Amino acid sequence: MNRVSNYSCTDAMNRVSQKTMYKSVENTPITMYEINRGRVVRTLEFIQDVIVICLCIGLFSFMVLQVRDMFLSLLPPLDWEHPVLEDLSFMGKCKGK
Repeated sequence: MNRVSNYSCTDAMNRVSQKTMYKSVENTPITMYEINRGRVVRTLEFIQDVIVICLCIGLFSFMVLQVRDMFLSLLPPLDWEHPVLEDLSFMGKCKGK
């Protein structure tokens, strides 16, 4: 009989501790602060995403402009005739003296 009474007493204590340890989600009041906090967090995450996307687009645009400028600077033909001819003529004048 001691075993039965010990078991029922232990079982009753476990039930009491479970009731105090776990609260039902349905009975827990949700405060307005918790609702607004979730909304504020979602809004700030959205704003952060928009800022990062804008920075990425801006940096990509800047890179495209820089690459375009480098490409356009290579397009015009280089005018080597005048400096080379001037140097050659100068060297020829120096040798003749």
